[in-house]
Amino acid sequence: MVKFVIPGGILDPADLPLIAPPRIQSGKGVVLSGRGPNWLSVSLAMGYAHYVPWVGLYQPGMGATVTITHSKDYKLGEIVAITEGKPSVG
Repeated sequence: MVKFVIPGGILDPADLPLIAPPRIQSGKGVVLSGRGPNWLSVSLAMGYAHYVPWVGLYQPGMGATVTITHSKDYKLGEIVAITEGKPSVG
């Protein structure tokens, strides 16, 4: 899970080129979690899209919704349960 925080709660779209998604272990899916504008979530998801089998966006109380997938095991729109901060199929 990659959690993001916007210091001060405000982010200007002009600052997007200054943001780099943290490196993660490829071969595993990634779940993004944080409060921010949709354009930030999409930009972060696209930063991982070609390096991981799937990307999901965390939804409190539900799990993560798969938003990008290259995996036969994870379908677009599927809800992935989050257990102890880690996604699990179920």
